[in-house]
Amino acid sequence: MKKILSAITLGALLLPVAAFASSITLAPATIATTAGKSFSVTVGVNPTSGKAYTVRANLSFDPSAVELTGFTFAPKWMALPQEGYDTEDNTNGVMAKTGGYPGGITAPTTLGTATFKAKKSGTAMITATADSLILDAGNKNTVAGSQGSVQVTIAAAPAAPAPAPVTTETTPTTEGEEAVTATAAEDEAAPQTAAALSPFDRFITFGTGSPAVASLATIVVLLLVGGSIWLWRRERSQV
Repeated sequence: MKKILSAITLGALLLPVAAFASSITLAPATIATTAGKSFSVTVGVNPTSGKAYTVRANLSFDPSAVELTGFTFAPKWMALPQEGYDTEDNTNGVMAKTGGYPGGITAPTTLGTATFKAKKSGTAMITATADSLILDAGNKNTVAGSQGSVQVTIAAAPAAPAPAPVTTETTPTTEGEEAVTATAAEDEAAPQTAAALSPFDRFITFGTGSPAVASLATIVVLLLVGGSIWLWRRERSQV
């Protein structure tokens, strides 16, 4: 009989706590990402009885695995940027964000969005702690029981692709024959072939296309013409 009375008394004591227990929720429950990528966690408030006017969400995370990069309040929330109520600590893995809601809330409501960056492969937990506050109209903290958490699975970043090997193309040659590459300058300096010469060029260079032969032939022609004129004048003067 005493055991039954004790159980009834304990249940009566726990009933108000359970009835007024509120919690900080985190969503989604699981996240799969890759090292170096960013991801978001939605932070919510679940007031189970009465109105909640002021909320402080305290989060704990592994700073070696994830890095907090920012937090954005949802519409209508009024941030409380005071010491102890607004913290972003990537050294100890702690975040605290506090806001007031005009008129209060009675149903699950989004407080804001926390953004993180995955740092290395493995598994990390992001958890709302019991240090969080959900204050009612009498400034009483109604947070009790288990709070929200997120399990983050981080895959290793893909390895950078190896540089493509450099290949050198060679010009195929016949057996016993070396491949010769002529530069543009050498092509311009090469003597013209007999087929590309004009009739006069073939005549004055004797079909060789050589500038030296052309010069020598020009000198010879000039000497012959000059000698002929000299002989013609001499003959006329003797007549």
